[in-house]
Amino acid sequence: MLKIITNPGLINGSEYLWDEFNSGDDIDNIDIVLDPAAKLMLTVLADSNASCRIVDNIQFPINFKNAEKVLISPRKDGKWKGVIALRFNKPVFAAGARIGVAGLGSPRDFKAMIRAYDTDGKEVSDIFNTTSTNVQDNSAKFLGAISSGAKPSLMRIEFDAEPIIGSTLFAKFAISTLVYQSA
Repeated sequence: MLKIITNPGLINGSEYLWDEFNSGDDIDNIDIVLDPAAKLMLTVLADSNASCRIVDNIQFPINFKNAEKVLISPRKDGKWKGVIALRFNKPVFAAGARIGVAGLGSPRDFKAMIRAYDTDGKEVSDIFNTTSTNVQDNSAKFLGAISSGAKPSLMRIEFDAEPIIGSTLFAKFAISTLVYQSA
């Protein structure tokens, strides 16, 4: 069983700074080795126009850490197609990331969405109203999932965002550094 969390301090683990990506790299269906000794791998799944960026080089900065790499997915065709999914090759105890949006105007209010799946395929999800700004102060909303039992059970985590009616629109949404706990 999994539980959605918003406090990164609950994950006593590692940070992954998207080291295997270069700025501008396509991020759809990419395999990453997180821990060679444990044979822990991560597959990143996203829209075909999603890519890796450096916060300082994004046209409209997001309130993540300064100069941090992010995975960024566009909103297009009048429909939201921005899901960024992270699939582990074996269960981890917990994982999460900060989420933000980029576009004209600041602040930008939006709905931050998370879905997580355990080893049995059971889904837990939640939606949070939050705000993205152009100030790189690490105030972006953290979303994650943690196993509620003694054994790791998190297999997949998905991040998404959608506009709040009447709020400033945005063009892209992004996730920052992955925080995970493998055991």
